[in-house]
Amino acid sequence: MENSNHLTESWSLPWQSVLSSQLWRLEHLYWIENKAGQLQRFSLNRAQRRLHERLWYRNDILKARQLGISTYVAMLMLDMSLFRSNFHCGIIDKSLPDAQQKLAKLHFAWDHLDYVPPNPSAMDVALARLGERIKSLSGVEKKGEWQPRTLARSRLAFSNGSDVRVGTNLRGGTMQFLHVSELAYVSVHAPWRAREIRTGAINTVPPGGFILKESTHEGGRYGVNYELTRQAMENMGKSELSPLDFRFFFSAGLTRMSTLCRGAADGAGNWMSISFLWNGRPEWFWMRGRRDGMPGWPG
Repeated sequence: MENSNHLTESWSLPWQSVLSSQLWRLEHLYWIENKAGQLQRFSLNRAQRRLHERLWYRNDILKARQLGISTYVAMLMLDMSLFRSNFHCGIIDKSLPDAQQKLAKLHFAWDHLDYVPPNPSAMDVALARLGERIKSLSGVEKKGEWQPRTLARSRLAFSNGSDVRVGTNLRGGTMQFLHVSELAYVSVHAPWRAREIRTGAINTVPPGGFILKESTHEGGRYGVNYELTRQAMENMGKSELSPLDFRFFFSAGLTRMSTLCRGAADGAGNWMSISFLWNGRPEWFWMRGRRDGMPGWPG
């Protein structure tokens, strides 16, 4: 995911050396609003970093709690849009306001590329100047301010030809990066739309493109989301994945493996096997779940 070259070529050698690293860009260039409503420079937390390190072309993330996965995907999508020309992205969510809220995170981060925090360090000032240059190269000047080439509630476009559009389903056109959020909810409450997302938006992403499907589980052992997640879990048995195979991630947000193991069985003795990424390698754990119809195999 490091083959970006749109902006890096125009910089002096010292900046080129750091801007060529996507991880460096993610941890230095972008600002977010935290849960307390305060601005903070984006930095990958433990779960986000492990996801980033093992990210594949197609990724299926089963979420158990809030870990900032959507924020990470938003910053990654913005970064790839800025540092790659004609890079087209899409965000699909269970409702249009939810999708627009994710797009707003991208615009917020772009708009604050040149933000200087109170009592800035020399690095803060240097990064703000760098951000202002990036805004000038990716945006257009309107009334003395840099703005994205297109700024609408459902689309964000930059002067390098890259753009991000959002909706409850996206059809038409090819996307290089697709974020599908809460497909399990859609599979239960609007199964016809879930099928359209699978046959339309997901299938339009080329083999070299990126898909991140992240969802909490609901709906039992049926529906589009269940089918895709089960396939991703079955792919864990493969020694090598193709660009069309989904890689499975389970984000439990637990700090100790024993915490996960202690909640293994329910009162009826139902068990579920599910892959959990820990310490950089897949580990197999048993956890409660079959009674809720989550995808898995019997023990």
